[in-house]
Amino acid sequence: MTRIALIFLMACSGSSATVDSGVPGCGDIGDTHVTPSDWLGYPPYAMQGCRLAYVDGPTGDLILRDLSLGTSQVLEPAASMPRRPAMGSNVLAWEVQDGVRVFQDGATTTMPVPAGYDHVGEPAAATSIVVVTAWRTAASDSDTDVLAFDPATSTFTPVVVAPKQQRFAAVSDTIVAVTDFTEDPIGSYTGSGNDLADIGVFTRASASYVVRQRPGKDAFPVIVTNDVLGYLHWGDVHPEPKLEAYTLYSGTIGADPLGDTKIADVTNAFALERPSAKNGVIEWVVTLQGSSTLWRANATSASAPAAALTLTNESLLGSVSLDQGTLVAAGNVLRVVAR
Repeated sequence: MTRIALIFLMACSGSSATVDSGVPGCGDIGDTHVTPSDWLGYPPYAMQGCRLAYVDGPTGDLILRDLSLGTSQVLEPAASMPRRPAMGSNVLAWEVQDGVRVFQDGATTTMPVPAGYDHVGEPAAATSIVVVTAWRTAASDSDTDVLAFDPATSTFTPVVVAPKQQRFAAVSDTIVAVTDFTEDPIGSYTGSGNDLADIGVFTRASASYVVRQRPGKDAFPVIVTNDVLGYLHWGDVHPEPKLEAYTLYSGTIGADPLGDTKIADVTNAFALERPSAKNGVIEWVVTLQGSSTLWRANATSASAPAAALTLTNESLLGSVSLDQGTLVAAGNVLRVVAR
């Protein structure tokens, strides 16, 4: 069983209480302010190793910093509306107003739109790969597929090409997990609370795709380990608002989804803050009136969730799980919570 330290911070309104701004083995983030998460819970920051990418609160620019070298550069000006940065070991991708940009080996390129599609978005990144949602038309409810983009060759490989919408991918070096709306009568994501979906898993080595069918609604997967997924679950009938209340589950890839493990019931007073995961630990933020808490659970054991950080009179933005801890924004200031 993994022992998770409890770190409580009670920050009264108007106080200057903070948590650690340093990243072990990398350096200090300092007084770094960010923009809010968007309505689908994508955080405005990402980190891999000692490289930190974030949408700067004061300027709206997308900034890349190397904490170990102490360097910083603007990758995208605010005029292009950069958002949703995603990082792999050697690649960074983000959305802009008219598509997706990719930064690799010191150069930025605009991802082309593949033949037969209108636009791409919702990037996720792993080593030398960016996975995106591709819309067939300009309409938000059009048929979508999930494609993999190789920045080195500027080519696409199909991941999930199927009727209706497949979206919200998570990618690792071994799998791609998506939300598959094939079972939905409309076949697209509306956010109305009536959407039906399952989690689909694409195994990269075999190019095989399996939909994990189970009762209710499952969406927004995260990859906990090579063998374990986390995801959000709702019953068949769920009152509004959908995104602010869900049950967090984990499941072993290839096992019967009916045996998946309930992690926690989650209720937020405000918009969705997506869970994140790394090295067997799944993390999520709960914000209620007057307090905000970062929770952690070992998704591969029977240990109960533990509160890693609690703030009063200040809200946390979504978690980004790191090898060294958890990147969150307290208010709008980036901080690291040690694991």
